[in-house]
Amino acid sequence: MYDPADGAGYDGLERNGRNENCGAESTLAALSALHDVRLLKEMAT
Repeated sequence: MYDPADGAGYDGLERNGRNENCGAESTLAALSALHDVRLLKEMAT
């Protein structure tokens, strides 16, 4: 999960909402996925 408001990546969802763990690994994974989505959008245009 990625929060564009603060740029953090979170571990995922739990029964009561998002898991608030947002360490480096989660943030890097979210940013990598966001980068890939942007590249795919550019390739599609």
